[in-house]
Amino acid sequence: MDPITLLPETHRCFDQLATAQAATAAYIIGHAVQAGGTLPVFRPGNPISQVCFTRPVELEFEPSEVLGPISQLEWPSVIHLKFHAGAGRPPDMPRAYGVQRLMGSLYEQAFVTYYEKNVADMMTKYVNKRRFPVALGFGRIIRNAFAHGGTVNITDGLSAAWGGISYSDAENGRKVLYNDLSSGDLTLLMIEMDSHL
Repeated sequence: MDPITLLPETHRCFDQLATAQAATAAYIIGHAVQAGGTLPVFRPGNPISQVCFTRPVELEFEPSEVLGPISQLEWPSVIHLKFHAGAGRPPDMPRAYGVQRLMGSLYEQAFVTYYEKNVADMMTKYVNKRRFPVALGFGRIIRNAFAHGGTVNITDGLSAAWGGISYSDAENGRKVLYNDLSSGDLTLLMIEMDSHL
């Protein structure tokens, strides 16, 4: 995949991704200190990699791009995403462990906030959720899952597929994160949803 540059004026998901990325990087620093290590500093060229479940790539972002401005009481102005070949699809994790639960929660909250911030524009543009493009229809199901404990919760009979993942009411109760999607996938989904708004 080609690198992607995100800017606040071109990507509606910018603020939510900047928040989730900064929180991820800050957790890594805090974890190192709590575990008895020294205080690490993220410098340019020291990326964080996020695995994707829906494609054989890992997404990389530079934590210095988000933490640097925030530490100076500013807000990030650019996010660069790079991709490299992944090691393969991770195994399903029916029960996420502590760090996964924390990281997943950061991206769940970012995704729900992004969706709710843009749902009125989605409805204005497409009038009816049945007319949503693929990414928006799938995103609606993911938003509902995250608002219901992280599991698929389809009550209107609508189904959707994206990235090789299909959800219908037959999957109700299925855990989404670490079984089908990861933070890298959610990042890519938000960027694709942006392209339809």
